[in-house]
Parts: sequence; structure tokens; C-alpha cells
Amino acid sequence: MKSLKLLYFVFALLIGFVACEEKDPPAAQPVIPTDFNGIRLTESGSVSVNFEEVFGAAPLKLDPDSFITQSGDTIKISDLKYYISYISFTRSNGQVYNTQNHKLIDFGNANNQIILNVPAGDYTKLTFLLGVDSFNNHAGPLDGDLDPALGMFWGWNTGYIFYRLKGWHGANRTAIAYDVGGVPNLIKVELDLQSYKLAKNAVVVKVKHDVSGFFNSPNVIQLKNVVNQIHTADNPFIPTLKANMSAMFSLKSVE
Repeated sequence: MKSLKLLYFVFALLIGFVACEEKDPPAAQPVIPTDFNGIRLTESGSVSVNFEEVFGAAPLKLDPDSFITQSGDTIKISDLKYYISYISFTRSNGQVYNTQNHKLIDFGNANNQIILNVPAGDYTKLTFLLGVDSFNNHAGPLDGDLDPALGMFWGWNTGYIFYRLKGWHGANRTAIAYDVGGVPNLIKVELDLQSYKLAKNAVVVKVKHDVSGFFNSPNVIQLKNVVNQIHTADNPFIPTLKANMSAMFSLKSVE
């Protein structure tokens, strides 16, 4: 009986000790100035830029799924590839950090994520090139995502295909194949980060790529009235496509 009372006493002491033990204070949260808008990397960390392909309000899917353009064309997409290069982050003081990356986004392979190492700082704008910069476009044989074996190269005198969209339109499955390239057709995309107020050392940026814009905005394209095949950098229809391509990318979220 005495042993049992002693056991109860020891048990009560243990409960009291645990109850009185001090807990670790919560980790301090980064303080963001009230006048700052953008993303703050609290230390050198990673920024993952993810591209999400859609067609209007619907997720993009390859053939046999079909979509209807603003002009009423029914299209099916079989191939979608494009280069994202020189992703840059602009600091709140105007300085620019350029990652000098080159990434081939291949929708068919779900290859749509770019992970970058970015130094600590306050950033208010994300910028990238749709295409390959002029130096690398004519630098000679390259490797990695710029390897000509990936099929996005016209030849050493012409350079890279920046954006490829292939598929069909109409009941007769008329082929469409748009290969847009050439240094004059580089597109610079700027995305404002100042609608966010975020501080951490690993950030995910989601960029929406609305492929319907290729056909719809600002130029509404009716496929029966335009060229359906482009395989050179100087095709006279490219300026129309370039204007539409410039508006296809928007910022979806930062988290």
C-alpha cells in the first residue's frame, strides 16, 4: 500500500514538473514595413516560377480535347513549347537581379516549373523574355534546354524557335503550325508583384499562360482567312501573332 502511495506521489510530481516546464517561445515572424508591397526574401532562397496553361477559363488539354476561339474556330492543339529566358527580379530600389536562365517549357511533358536561386531582398517586379536572347540565339552549338536536338532550332543562321503551337482546326482537321522566332520577335513580359505583401525564403510564383490569347486578343484571328503554317522568322503574319502573344501571360498568385 505504501508503495502504491509512493508511486502516486512520484507520478504527481512528474505531472507538475511537465506542467511547469517553460515552452519555447514562438518563432519571430519577419516584419514587413507598412509602406512595402512585393515579395521579401528574408535570406537567399528559392523562387519557383510555375507556368499554368489554360484556354480562357478552362485548363489547356491536348488533342483530342477541342476549344473554340472568339471567331468561332474549333481548334485542337497537339504540341505547345516555348522558351522562357532571363527571368529577372527588380528590387524596390530599382536594382535588377538577372538569373540569365534558359528554360524550354514543354506542355506535353508537364515540364512547366523553373526553380531559381535568388538573393535576399525586396522585389517588386518579375520580368522574363519569351524566346532566346540575341547573344545565345546565334552563339553556336549549345547544350541543356538550348540543345538543337530538342527540335526548337531552325539552323545556325536563323536561330531558335521561341514559341511553337501545332494542331488542327475545323471539321476537316486543317493543320496549323506556328513556329515564331527571330530576335526582332523577342517578347518582354513584365509582371507587377506589388499587389502582394509576402516575406519568406521560399516563394512560389504562378504565372498563367492563356493560349486563347494567341487567337483572340488584341487581334481576333479567323483561321480560314490567315496563313496556317509559319516556319520562318520574317513571315509577314508574325507581327499580328506577336501582338497577341505579348498579352498571353499574367500573374496568377504568389505564395
